[in-house]
Amino acid sequence: MAKRRANGEGTIYWSEKRQEYIAQVKVGIDENGKPKRKTIYGRTQAEVKEKLVQIRFDIHTGTFNDESQITIYQLGKQIIDEDYNLNYVKENTYRTNLDTLKRLQQIYNTPLQKSTETQIKHFLLQEQNYSQSIIDKDYGMLKRIFKEAVKRK
Repeated sequence: MAKRRANGEGTIYWSEKRQEYIAQVKVGIDENGKPKRKTIYGRTQAEVKEKLVQIRFDIHTGTFNDESQITIYQLGKQIIDEDYNLNYVKENTYRTNLDTLKRLQQIYNTPLQKSTETQIKHFLLQEQNYSQSIIDKDYGMLKRIFKEAVKRK
Protein backbone atom coordinates (compact mmCIF):
# COMPACT_ATOMS: atom_id res chain seq x y z
CA MET A 1 0.00 0.00 0.00
CA ALA A 2 1.28 3.48 -0.90
CA LYS A 3 2.44 5.77 1.89
CA ARG A 4 0.16 8.75 2.40
CA ARG A 5 1.75 12.17 2.71
CA ALA A 6 0.85 14.46 5.60
CA ASN A 7 -0.69 17.89 5.09
CA GLY A 8 1.80 20.39 3.70
CA GLU A 9 4.21 17.74 2.35
CA GLY A 10 3.10 18.22 -1.24
CA THR A 11 1.83 15.91 -3.92
CA ILE A 12 3.45 14.03 -6.80
CA TYR A 13 1.58 12.68 -9.82
CA TRP A 14 2.10 11.62 -13.46
CA SER A 15 0.76 13.86 -16.22
CA GLU A 16 -0.27 11.99 -19.36
CA LYS A 17 -0.58 15.25 -21.28
CA ARG A 18 2.95 16.46 -20.45
CA GLN A 19 4.46 12.97 -20.18
CA GLU A 20 6.32 13.86 -16.99
CA TYR A 21 5.93 13.86 -13.24
CA ILE A 22 4.49 16.91 -11.53
CA ALA A 23 4.79 17.87 -7.87
CA GLN A 24 3.08 20.66 -6.00
CA VAL A 25 3.81 22.05 -2.57
CA LYS A 26 2.22 24.84 -0.58
CA VAL A 27 4.69 27.73 -0.19
CA GLY A 28 2.54 30.28 1.56
CA ILE A 29 -0.71 32.18 1.52
CA ASP A 30 -1.53 35.04 -0.84
CA GLU A 31 -3.15 38.36 0.10
CA ASN A 32 -6.63 36.84 -0.40
CA GLY A 33 -5.98 34.02 2.09
CA LYS A 34 -5.68 31.34 -0.60
CA PRO A 35 -2.76 28.91 -0.60
CA LYS A 36 0.14 29.67 -2.94
CA ARG A 37 1.59 26.56 -4.58
CA LYS A 38 4.89 25.88 -6.29
CA THR A 39 4.73 23.40 -9.18
CA ILE A 40 7.76 21.29 -10.09
CA TYR A 41 8.26 19.19 -13.21
CA GLY A 42 10.63 16.30 -13.90
CA ARG A 43 11.16 13.18 -15.99
CA THR A 44 11.39 10.80 -13.05
CA GLN A 45 9.56 10.56 -9.77
CA ALA A 46 12.87 10.56 -7.91
CA GLU A 47 13.95 13.80 -9.61
CA VAL A 48 10.70 15.53 -8.69
CA LYS A 49 10.83 14.17 -5.15
CA GLU A 50 14.38 15.52 -4.72
CA LYS A 51 13.30 18.99 -5.91
CA LEU A 52 10.28 18.85 -3.61
CA VAL A 53 12.47 18.00 -0.61
CA GLN A 54 14.82 20.90 -1.47
CA ILE A 55 11.93 23.40 -1.66
CA ARG A 56 10.48 22.18 1.63
CA PHE A 57 13.95 22.53 3.20
CA ASP A 58 14.27 26.08 1.81
CA ILE A 59 10.84 26.98 3.19
CA HIS A 60 11.74 25.54 6.59
CA THR A 61 15.08 27.40 6.78
CA GLY A 62 13.58 30.63 5.47
CA THR A 63 15.74 30.74 2.32
CA PHE A 64 12.91 30.05 -0.13
CA ASN A 65 12.35 32.95 -2.52
CA ASP A 66 9.05 32.98 -4.39
CA GLU A 67 10.01 33.55 -8.04
CA SER A 68 6.82 35.43 -8.72
CA GLN A 69 7.97 38.18 -6.34
CA ILE A 70 11.70 38.32 -7.17
CA THR A 71 12.68 41.79 -8.33
CA ILE A 72 15.05 42.99 -11.03
CA TYR A 73 17.47 44.10 -8.30
CA GLN A 74 17.40 40.78 -6.42
CA LEU A 75 18.16 38.69 -9.50
CA GLY A 76 20.79 41.15 -10.72
CA LYS A 77 22.51 41.09 -7.32
CA GLN A 78 22.43 37.28 -7.28
CA ILE A 79 24.05 37.14 -10.73
CA ILE A 80 26.74 39.69 -9.85
CA ASP A 81 27.54 38.02 -6.50
CA GLU A 82 27.65 34.59 -8.12
CA ASP A 83 30.12 35.79 -10.77
CA TYR A 84 32.36 37.29 -8.08
CA ASN A 85 32.17 34.27 -5.76
CA LEU A 86 33.02 31.89 -8.61
CA ASN A 87 35.99 34.12 -9.57
CA TYR A 88 34.59 34.91 -13.02
CA VAL A 89 35.23 38.61 -12.33
CA LYS A 90 37.72 40.53 -10.22
CA GLU A 91 36.86 43.04 -7.51
CA ASN A 92 36.91 46.12 -9.79
CA THR A 93 34.53 44.49 -12.27
CA TYR A 94 32.33 43.42 -9.36
CA ARG A 95 32.10 47.04 -8.15
CA THR A 96 31.45 48.30 -11.69
CA ASN A 97 28.62 45.77 -12.07
CA LEU A 98 27.13 46.89 -8.74
CA ASP A 99 27.25 50.52 -9.96
CA THR A 100 25.49 49.47 -13.16
CA LEU A 101 22.82 47.73 -11.10
CA LYS A 102 22.46 50.84 -8.95
CA ARG A 103 21.72 52.92 -12.08
CA LEU A 104 18.68 50.69 -12.67
CA GLN A 105 17.18 52.09 -9.45
CA GLN A 106 14.07 53.49 -11.16
CA ILE A 107 12.93 50.00 -12.11
CA TYR A 108 14.82 47.60 -9.85
CA ASN A 109 12.06 47.16 -7.26
CA THR A 110 9.71 45.87 -9.96
CA PRO A 111 8.97 42.13 -9.75
CA LEU A 112 10.31 40.46 -12.89
CA GLN A 113 6.96 38.93 -13.78
CA LYS A 114 5.25 42.32 -13.55
CA SER A 115 7.79 44.30 -15.57
CA THR A 116 6.63 45.37 -19.02
CA GLU A 117 8.33 46.19 -22.29
CA THR A 118 6.91 49.72 -22.10
CA GLN A 119 8.41 50.24 -18.64
CA ILE A 120 11.86 49.09 -19.82
CA LYS A 121 11.71 51.24 -22.97
CA HIS A 122 10.65 54.26 -20.92
CA PHE A 123 13.60 53.72 -18.58
CA LEU A 124 16.07 53.40 -21.47
CA LEU A 125 14.69 56.55 -23.13
CA GLN A 126 15.27 58.49 -19.91
CA GLU A 127 18.94 57.46 -20.02
CA GLN A 128 19.67 59.52 -23.13
CA ASN A 129 21.65 62.00 -20.99
CA TYR A 130 24.30 59.32 -20.34
CA SER A 131 27.09 58.27 -22.70
CA GLN A 132 26.50 55.39 -25.11
CA SER A 133 28.86 53.14 -23.13
CA ILE A 134 26.79 53.65 -19.95
CA ILE A 135 23.56 52.96 -21.82
CA ASP A 136 25.14 49.81 -23.33
CA LYS A 137 26.16 48.58 -19.85
CA ASP A 138 22.67 49.19 -18.45
CA TYR A 139 21.05 47.49 -21.44
CA GLY A 140 23.48 44.56 -21.13
CA MET A 141 22.70 44.19 -17.44
CA LEU A 142 18.94 44.18 -18.10
CA LYS A 143 19.39 41.71 -20.94
CA ARG A 144 21.40 39.38 -18.72
CA ILE A 145 18.87 39.62 -15.88
CA PHE A 146 15.92 38.77 -18.12
CA LYS A 147 17.84 35.99 -19.88
CA GLU A 148 18.65 34.43 -16.50
CA ALA A 149 15.01 34.83 -15.42
CA VAL A 150 13.85 32.92 -18.50
CA LYS A 151 16.46 30.23 -17.86
CA ARG A 152 15.29 29.82 -14.27
CA LYS A 153 11.60 29.88 -15.33
